[in-house]
Parts: sequence; structure tokens; C-alpha cells
Amino acid sequence: MGSALSLRLSVPRKGAYIYTFTALASESDFPGYESTFRQTAQSFTRLTDPAFLRRKPSQIKLVEASGRQALQEIFSGAGVKKDIWPDLAILNGTELGARPPQGKMVKIVR
Repeated sequence: MGSALSLRLSVPRKGAYIYTFTALASESDFPGYESTFRQTAQSFTRLTDPAFLRRKPSQIKLVEASGRQALQEIFSGAGVKKDIWPDLAILNGTELGARPPQGKMVKIVR
């Protein structure tokens, strides 16, 4: 059996919307994170910064692997920014140098 976990659930309401913040850590580690968890939920306020409000969301697109290219070659060919390749490898559950099998759908971000 695994070790015990501690959970903090914060549910702030802003206007007509209800948001949830879930904080989870091992029972032994939780006290070390508790103030950070609490501050995160308490600092949740209305977003008013125009720089953030003008942002467009990134979109995930699926690309079919040929079976001949490594993940990093697929990313390069699709025009994905190189600085996010490691994160996308995790999102795809594999390593950058791995060759996804033919027909496998690979997630990229634009």
C-alpha cells in the first residue's frame, strides 16, 4: 500500500463562477507546502492586467507519426518552438529521441 496523502481543497466563488484549487502532497511533506497552498488560494483575484487578458491560448494539434522520424524531428517539421520540446515530450509520454510508431498521434502546440 502507498503512503498516506493530505489534501486541501479551496473553493472560491467569483461572481457566477466557482473555482477549485486542489493541493495534494504526502502526509509527511504537506506541512512544508501548506503555507504555499494557502497563499495560492487566498491570492486568487480578478485578472485585470491587459498583457494577460490579450493573450491567445495555445492550441494542441495532433500530427500522425510516420514511424521514421524522432519526436524532435516531428516537432521541428511542425514549427514547434524548441524551448517547449521537453515539455511536449512529457505530454506525449516519451523521450525527444524516441521514434513514435507509424500511425501514432503526436501532440504538438501552436
